[in-house]
Amino acid sequence: MAEFGSPFPEVVDALAHGLVQRELLDWGGVALRITGVKSVEQPEFAGGACGGVRRRRW
Repeated sequence: MAEFGSPFPEVVDALAHGLVQRELLDWGGVALRITGVKSVEQPEFAGGACGGVRRRRW
């Protein structure tokens, strides 16, 4: 499982759209098999860090 996030929902949506069409992601010599893409809620941070970041889980 991997999570990617951005404060810009359009960036996350575009990334998710591209990844959902792939079976394999070669990232710097590491092969990641994509078995599904779904949205997850942003975590709660007491200090306010990462507030407003939208994430996708692969």
